[in-house]
Amino acid sequence: MIGIVADDLTGAGDIGSMYARCGLRTLIFPYDRLTGEARNDAAFRRSEVVVLDTGSRLDDRDTAYRKTREATVRLK
Repeated sequence: MIGIVADDLTGAGDIGSMYARCGLRTLIFPYDRLTGEARNDAAFRRSEVVVLDTGSRLDDRDTAYRKTREATVRLK
């Protein structure tokens, strides 16, 4: 699985659509909803690319860092 962290929905959609156009099963997901239950969802498990949208573009530096770090950890 390829994991990508995006800072807004537009960026998530842009990069996700590039992978989807190449034929990869791609899922765009809000990072704060990525729980253990979500990771067991059939659509998530079938995905070859998961793009997490942190929504952090307009956040202050510390909040954006925390969200990006947490999103990366969740992808692992």
